[in-house]
Amino acid sequence: MTLPLIKIVQLTLTNRCQCHCEHCGVSKLRQAIKGELTLPQIDSLFRDFKMAGCLLVDLFGGEPTLRSDLFEIIKLGKSYGFMISLETNGYVIDRAYMERLSATG
Repeated sequence: MTLPLIKIVQLTLTNRCQCHCEHCGVSKLRQAIKGELTLPQIDSLFRDFKMAGCLLVDLFGGEPTLRSDLFEIIKLGKSYGFMISLETNGYVIDRAYMERLSATG
């Protein structure tokens, strides 16, 4: 049996968020997910995603910009050839942060 290729993967990087929006499901995510994936765990997942034919990895959470290693995660994803998208509330993004994101990939 041939399995279909997985084109897009959504990866939850964190369950943390500085907002408490009523319409958002992050509070349920906090109850379901304890802790965060480490960079080696994410690397292992990226390898699996690549073997499954993934083209795009969507990074979200929670608020992914709260991770101190976000830029390393993006670089790692780019090293596998993925397009990377980032779902964020934008609270921490100023011009300097945006330029760093752009330079990272």
